[in-house]
Amino acid sequence: MTTKWPEVRLRWVVGRPFEYGLNTEASNYVDHGIRFLRTTDFEDDGEIRKGDERFLSPELVPTAYRLSEGDLLVSRSGTVGRSASVPQTVLPATFAGYLIRIPRTHQLAPRFICWWTSSRAFSAGVAAGQVESTIANFNAARYASLRIPLPPLEAQERIAEFLDTETAKIDTLIEKDRHLIDLLDEKRSALISHTVTKGLDPTATTTPTNIPWLGEIPQHWDVVRLGGPFEVRVGRQRSPQHAEGPFMTRYLRATNVTPAVLDLSDVKMMNFDPREREVFRLRHGDLLVTEGAGSLEAVGATAQWHSELEGIVCFQNTLILVRPRTTDQVEQFSFWPDFDTRIAKCLVRGSRRNSFVTTTPFSG
Repeated sequence: MTTKWPEVRLRWVVGRPFEYGLNTEASNYVDHGIRFLRTTDFEDDGEIRKGDERFLSPELVPTAYRLSEGDLLVSRSGTVGRSASVPQTVLPATFAGYLIRIPRTHQLAPRFICWWTSSRAFSAGVAAGQVESTIANFNAARYASLRIPLPPLEAQERIAEFLDTETAKIDTLIEKDRHLIDLLDEKRSALISHTVTKGLDPTATTTPTNIPWLGEIPQHWDVVRLGGPFEVRVGRQRSPQHAEGPFMTRYLRATNVTPAVLDLSDVKMMNFDPREREVFRLRHGDLLVTEGAGSLEAVGATAQWHSELEGIVCFQNTLILVRPRTTDQVEQFSFWPDFDTRIAKCLVRGSRRNSFVTTTPFSG
């Protein structure tokens, strides 16, 4: 049977004003002193992160801005609702101006109220308040108006202890699963890389290619330049003159290419005239390789076009297109998005048509 606890507004149970933090410049940071807490110091579980700490000189922190153990800090802008409970280990400490302090009260266990800020009920209350507001933050008055369940203090402590223990177990399982997924991804990549460069017969006689990243290949295979069996071309450059026109066409760019997968949640449009459509139109089975991207890690990502969108779709010059010249290569080519990015890196470095690939009979 579920116990029915009273729900009260947060201001009534706290009974003290909610306070905004200290506005200061980064130039005031010092090596030692009073810890200056920011939203970036908050862990997902409401703990204070260790490392990358900032400090202020004591003379810059009035007593009114000094934190106490058990105070709750919540973000009022940016990542609205992100929170952390202040432990004894970080004191003396103060807090940034985009945070709000909810003072500790004897009616609420610090870890209980911290877990409450991770609940769907809290998130829904903040979201509802933001919808009603035209301002870009969630101020102290709005936090004070939120309703919180109020079980007896002993029950709060038991709930917080239970959540601390059980979520730690779940986090451990998640971390193990992530490690397993990483290992399986690595094994999958290694399997594909080995098979497409070495074949299925482990006893086959091999011969060196004199290509450092390729190594030896089966003796009956050939090494050819990419521009032989495949057409390689760069997409159309984006410019203001193409922003409007009578032939507005969807196009893919580097942002749409993630490793082995196309992200089509945000596809842009620009004007491609009929001739350009013929040149830059994607065909089923085309391989797209990122040439320019927001980060170095994203350069060389590959994904295959499987006509996921209807109609004409073109591509921008942040992508390189690699297309089989004959239809009998498409089946073999389908493994390329899963192949490691060494060929892709060669493409991006400017040796596009001069990059090497192996060709083999389908029998291996």
